[in-house]
Amino acid sequence: MSMNNTLVSCFFLVFLPFFAGGRTMMNQGEGHRTCKESWVAPCVTEMECEEQCWSSHGKKAKAYCGFFPGQDAHSECVCEYRC
Repeated sequence: MSMNNTLVSCFFLVFLPFFAGGRTMMNQGEGHRTCKESWVAPCVTEMECEEQCWSSHGKKAKAYCGFFPGQDAHSECVCEYRC
């Protein structure tokens, strides 16, 4: 009987992460979307935008600097995050 309990416990411990991970991955696709926020700022690299982006939305947020040419050419910090 002890051998059966050991096998069942071993099976449970080995396969539980796979089942839990599968559900997590499915749920990530449902209900999570990417939001974008931008603000006019003199920037050249993403590092110049990261501090404000990360302080508002966490380190998983992605910051970058966008340049918009034209008559009123300007640079903008853009922050993308999960919402």
